[in-house]
Amino acid sequence: MKKSFPTLLATMIWTALYSQHALADLAEQCMLGVPVYDKPLVSGDPNSQPVTINADDSRADYPKSALFSGNVHIEQGNSTLTAKEVELNQTENPG
Repeated sequence: MKKSFPTLLATMIWTALYSQHALADLAEQCMLGVPVYDKPLVSGDPNSQPVTINADDSRADYPKSALFSGNVHIEQGNSTLTAKEVELNQTENPG
């Protein structure tokens, strides 16, 4: 036991020191699938920005409601919404 104690102690110290490095690599690997925002940032009130809606199909009962379906992509300022179907209901007049 006396001859193997330094080896055991060195192994335990090495494991303790390098386990933190392994955890850091694991945290970096977890970020691989996270999307990166690469568009310019929009300043000011985001609610005052124009809304852009792209969809394969749209139906509207103007001015009450609208239904967008098929690859719906909505952008306003820095915000983006993607869905299969979106229904818009307007209950009161702006202003």
